[in-house]
Amino acid sequence: MGQILGLIGNLCSLGAFIIAILMAVKMFKAQPPQIWQGILTIICFPFALIYSWMKKDELGLGNLPLLYTVLALGGIILAIVGASMAVASASAGS
Repeated sequence: MGQILGLIGNLCSLGAFIIAILMAVKMFKAQPPQIWQGILTIICFPFALIYSWMKKDELGLGNLPLLYTVLALGGIILAIVGASMAVASASAGS
């Protein structure tokens, strides 16, 4: 069960990364172009989370920040729960 939760967590994190790339593309297309913000959005989770919520209307991001938040936090939580369940079941089996 823990491995399945870990896998779902990894898929959520992958989805969040894809959403971050979509948000960065919108930042690169903005006038004037927001190059460093776009790069930080791809690299840094807290910056992407805060900046996308602040500039949601200005950049026309729609529901992307909400989807990014849910996927990223869900990925983190599921990966932690999955890993702890896998460790617990491995130590109980020994």
